[in-house]
Amino acid sequence: MKKTLAIALIASLGHWALPAHSTPAETHDAAPVFPPAQRLYNKDGAYSHLTGIGRFKSNMQCTASLIDTRHRHEILDQPAYVLTSGHCVDSGQGKILTNTPITGHVEFNYFADTTDSTRQYALKQVHWSSMRGIDLAIVELDASLGDLMQAGIQPLLIAAPLKPGSDIVIVGAPQGEHLQLSSCRLESLRDIIEHPWIWPDSLKTRCRGLGQGSSGSPILDPRSNTLVGVVNTLNKASTSHAKCHRNAPCEISDNALHWQANVVYGPSTKRLQGCFVQGRLDLSPRQCRLFPTYAIDAPSPRLQQNYLGARPELDLKALSPTWNLKFSASTAFYRYKVDSRQSCASAAGYSMAMSTANAHINGPIGTDPGLHWLCLVGVESPEQKPTWGLLENALIVATELRDQQNQAPELVMLQGWGAAAGYRSAMVLFEPPAHERIFIKTGVLEHPDCDDPKDYEEIFPRSNHYGFVAENDQAGEKKICLYSQNIRGEPSKTASHFLKSRNESKGKDKDQDRLDKP
Repeated sequence: MKKTLAIALIASLGHWALPAHSTPAETHDAAPVFPPAQRLYNKDGAYSHLTGIGRFKSNMQCTASLIDTRHRHEILDQPAYVLTSGHCVDSGQGKILTNTPITGHVEFNYFADTTDSTRQYALKQVHWSSMRGIDLAIVELDASLGDLMQAGIQPLLIAAPLKPGSDIVIVGAPQGEHLQLSSCRLESLRDIIEHPWIWPDSLKTRCRGLGQGSSGSPILDPRSNTLVGVVNTLNKASTSHAKCHRNAPCEISDNALHWQANVVYGPSTKRLQGCFVQGRLDLSPRQCRLFPTYAIDAPSPRLQQNYLGARPELDLKALSPTWNLKFSASTAFYRYKVDSRQSCASAAGYSMAMSTANAHINGPIGTDPGLHWLCLVGVESPEQKPTWGLLENALIVATELRDQQNQAPELVMLQGWGAAAGYRSAMVLFEPPAHERIFIKTGVLEHPDCDDPKDYEEIFPRSNHYGFVAENDQAGEKKICLYSQNIRGEPSKTASHFLKSRNESKGKDKDQDRLDKP
């Protein structure tokens, strides 16, 4: 972007100014069915325009595209850059990598019938890579663009976004495959949560045949063979507890989470427009909306948390958990706001600049059900004015509040592996203010009686907010009774569970993946 926003800092106001346990809802709309992926062959040169898409191997195996950075189609000695997904380079949420050495390589001309003539180039440097708001990476190769083009590798131009309903193709190399082409249409932009990551304004498609290794695949306008987006995630959820987490992204609509099967998502290349000047990545925030960058090291709050609803008949107000966000940053100061996701990229409403020394945001999340958002940016001084890049690099965290009323806390079943494969264990999550204290008792067969208040013992949380409940390394079932008290001292309902030994269980427990990132 060539013009920095002219934004006044209103120091006196401390703000910038700019003119029940809920399972994610499943959407079963009558989606169109597109053709299966087509394996590509290029010995006759039919797909020579796709030779610049190849297998990317570094931190993981992905797909990448050679970027056409020429100004007027001249071939210069400018660096050769490839575009891929940020998580193919580094999956950290808080940091944005710049000018970082990298090892690995890219193989071009990666067709099923050209295995004897692939072209391999070493990776040299990560110029920009992020998982914060956008899953994208720009990596320099250890060769010039001219070297690659003289070897017959054709780069791809970055194009303006397409409108919903436009035909697109995705070209990539899933694991164990060479390049294949999938065709479908773009749908409207979606905000995505793949906890702990949040992807605003993601492209949505229903192209088929993608899988592990497809990350980084270019989304192309087939009319011009230009880059409009990059694949970064698709749905593989198998249980309700997995949804909205890794490899099972959820869409955000009407302030709620919605999960759809067989959907592919990815960022557009909109933020890259204008970033290359005379064949090189321009680091100026005035020119490129990827900059400035800053690091924020912060834990992600749990995706779903409980609050206590108001009880007017007892003159009790609603009680909310707090953000409890302790973090560090590479900048001396930070600003934040608690608002909608869409407002994170707007300078309006951010707090006054505060020191990042011992930073801790601990205000209440809210007392309304649904999604709640926190936007956090790093600034070097209270006087630093916001640019689009600074705002679009904001750390965005979200949590969904739910009123479980007097429901018992959830039990998490875990199965031992390796030397511990002979037992299964159970843990429970402490979630103040709803589940402030937790009580259990255990026995065998139908004993004990969970409704009998005798013999309950209080358990206490460990450092990760989970409390150990029981384990079973013997034959037969172990019965677990539990209930909780909220911060008001009100008891929940009692709940009973049966913990089998692993030897009696067929395969992996369906709840095993529930323990995601405590």
